Amino acid sequence: MPEPPKVAPERLSIVVLPFVNLSGDAAKDYIADVITDGVTTNLSRIANSFVIARSTAFTYKGKPVDVRQLGRDLGVRYVLEGSAQLVGRLFRVSAQLIDAESGKHLWTDQFDTNLSNLLEMQDEIIKRLAGPLELRMIDVDAARIARTPPANLHAQDLALQCMAGVFPTLMIEANHPAFGFCERALQLDERNAIALTFLSLKYITPVLAMQSADRQADIRQAEEFAARALVADPNFYWAHLASAAVLISQKRHEEAIVELEQTLALNPGFTTAYALLCEANNYLGRPEMGMEYVDKAIRLSPRDPLLSWYYGEKAWALLMQQKDDLAIEWLRRTLKIKPDIPVQYALLASTLALTGRQAEASEALKRYLSLKATTSKTIAEFRPQHRAASDNPKWLAYSDRLVEGLRKAGMPEE
Repeated sequence: MPEPPKVAPERLSIVVLPFVNLSGDAAKDYIADVITDGVTTNLSRIANSFVIARSTAFTYKGKPVDVRQLGRDLGVRYVLEGSAQLVGRLFRVSAQLIDAESGKHLWTDQFDTNLSNLLEMQDEIIKRLAGPLELRMIDVDAARIARTPPANLHAQDLALQCMAGVFPTLMIEANHPAFGFCERALQLDERNAIALTFLSLKYITPVLAMQSADRQADIRQAEEFAARALVADPNFYWAHLASAAVLISQKRHEEAIVELEQTLALNPGFTTAYALLCEANNYLGRPEMGMEYVDKAIRLSPRDPLLSWYYGEKAWALLMQQKDDLAIEWLRRTLKIKPDIPVQYALLASTLALTGRQAEASEALKRYLSLKATTSKTIAEFRPQHRAASDNPKWLAYSDRLVEGLRKAGMPEE
C-alpha cells in the first residue's frame, strides 16, 4: 500500500481510532465499531472539519499506535481513542482526546449506555468534545441528524453484525457470508433500515461491477430494498448511497448525484459516496469532475480497504480522456493492492492492446478470463453490460474504444 500523504494539519483535523472492545468477547467487536463509526460521522458534519474516514482509521485496529507519528502520517492535529466494555446490561464507554503534536491528553470522559441508546451516546461524546476542540458552533446539537430508533433490538444487533462484516469488502465482494445476518434481521423486523440497505447493496454490487448474471432482476431487487430502507429511516446515509447505486444502474445519473449529495450532507466524510460521484460523472461524460471527487476520497482515506477501487475510478476517468499511459499506471497500482478485480484487468488488457503492447495485453486478458468472479468472457457478453450503463455520447464512444481494445487483446466474439 502506498505511503499516506504528508500534509500540514488543518485547524480542526482529527482521526477517530477504532474503539477497543474490552468485553473479553470478540463477537462484541462490532459494538465498538458502531460507536467509532457514529462518532466519526458526527464529527464530519461539523463545519470546517477534516475527519479521516472510518475506513482508513480501521486499518489501525488492534495495532499499537504512536499518536505523534499518526498525526504526521495522516495530517491531523487530534486523535480520539476509546474503549467499550459490557458491564451487566450496559456498555461502559470511555473516550479521550489527544493532541497529535505533543501526545498530551486534552480531555477524557466515561459514559454508560445500552444498545438502544448508542446513537444518543455518540452525540453526547461530540457535545462534550466541543470545549477542548473549541468548536465554533451556535449549537453543537446542530451536528445531530435525527435517526429512527430500531423497533427490534435483536434484529438491530444482527443488522449491525452484517454491516460490520460486509463493510471492508463493499462494492467488491457481493456474496459475503455476513449478508446472512441481514437476512435474519429482516425475518425479525421487516423495516430494519440497516438490513434493507445492505441487502440492496448485495444485489447492486455485481451490476456496478458489470458481472451480474441477471442484471434486470438484480436491479429490481436492489431497488425494492433501497426504497424500503429510505421509508424506514430517511436519514440513514447508507440508504441514500444504496439508492444512488440503483439509480446509476438505471442510467439516472443526475438523480444519483442528488442522492449522493444527500448522503454527503448526512456524512461528509463518507468516501464511498465520493467514488460513486466519480462514476456518475464519468457516465455523464464529465471525467474531469469525476477525478476531483475520487481525489477527495483518496485524501480523506489514504489507507482505505477500498483504495484499489478508488484508484480504478481514477484510471477510468483518465481512460475517458484518452490519457492511456497514465491510466495504465493507475490500473497497475489498483491491481497491486487487489489483484482479483475482473473489471480492472479488462480495462488494462484493452488499454495495453490499444497502445500496441500486445504481449502484455494478452497476459492481462488471460488473467481476466481466469478469475472466478469473471462472468463476461466474450465480446457478446461484455459489450451489452458496458454500453447499458449510459446513453451519453462520450460514454458510448469510450465504451466502443474499450471493446475494440478487448478485441485486439484477443477476447473472443462469442
